[in-house]
Amino acid sequence: MSISEEIVFICALQSLPSFQLPRFHRLMKHFGNAQAVWEAPVQELRRARVKRENAELLVKERQNIRVEHIRAQLVQLQQNQQLELVHISDERYPALLKEIAQPPYLLYCRGDVSLLNAPRTISIVGARKATRYGKDVVHEAVQDLVRASCVTVSGLAFGIDAAVHTETLTANGKTIAVLGSSVRNEEIYPASHLTLAHTILQKGGLLVSEYAPGAITYPANFPDRNRIIAGLTPATLIVEASLKSGSLITARYARESNREVFAVPGSIFSTLSEGTNFLISHGATPWLSCASVTDTLQYLLFNQELGSVPAGVILTANEKHIVDCFANGELLSLDDVIERTGLPAQQCMSIVSSLVLNTVLEDAGDDLLRIHV
Repeated sequence: MSISEEIVFICALQSLPSFQLPRFHRLMKHFGNAQAVWEAPVQELRRARVKRENAELLVKERQNIRVEHIRAQLVQLQQNQQLELVHISDERYPALLKEIAQPPYLLYCRGDVSLLNAPRTISIVGARKATRYGKDVVHEAVQDLVRASCVTVSGLAFGIDAAVHTETLTANGKTIAVLGSSVRNEEIYPASHLTLAHTILQKGGLLVSEYAPGAITYPANFPDRNRIIAGLTPATLIVEASLKSGSLITARYARESNREVFAVPGSIFSTLSEGTNFLISHGATPWLSCASVTDTLQYLLFNQELGSVPAGVILTANEKHIVDCFANGELLSLDDVIERTGLPAQQCMSIVSSLVLNTVLEDAGDDLLRIHV
């Protein structure tokens, strides 16, 4: 596959040791394209509001990088590691990601690029030192989300992120790992998750990054990476987080992009619940259970039209009992269903949730349900 000049120069700029995301976006807007940024002399960079010392450093660093070497490296990675380059003008570029502030001009991808525009996606992130509680939440949530044909998105980090990817693969689902490093084997971070990254690829998932092969992995990469995690999906779930954590940065990016934020409540005595409890107290939706239609599964219908009832769905006696409540075409509340069936509230909520996931019932909003037709 041929590589455009614009892509090569974007990659070259991102390979500079002094690369900074805000400056890069400012320069791209000022000059209009990456080649113009690359070739700009100090005086022109100064007109783009770059400090003299930074402009001189940028020009000096450019002299140590050969653009043709960058091109050859990209071609080699295309051949050897199935690297795919998705420019912001590419039809494969994720539509949701274009809506965020400072969307990446170029995505470096390995795996199934079609997942970038999957119809049902959710980002799930959390603490690196995850507790048993957090991992149990991920296990339960991911199983139901995969059943609902959701693609999970996380950051390949230790703890909750790794659990999200692993649980998704175990449930035979698809997952996207957004990296704070390049996607090249030798540079995947953390290196101990290289096997997990390969498993994601083997199972039809996707690795994605905005960082060029050869780019230095700085701590600042990871907060920037979090805006992509939040930007790829209509909803973000925070499982465990301290008050000073990258997960809260992800939640902030999600809110700034007008996305739904869910948070798992936890013990007031746990530092890893301080962040999620804080989010809930400031408007995030509590993720109480995947069985809760009223507050955790509505996003599954985000901007979608349900298809027909799946063929071959076999209802249990209690499921049929609930479905029969809608025989007259009524629009019922969850309380109505509980009253008519006589089933315990928690059991009824769980069954209704399952029916929604299988698109047998439709959530009409405001706690109202109707049979899907």
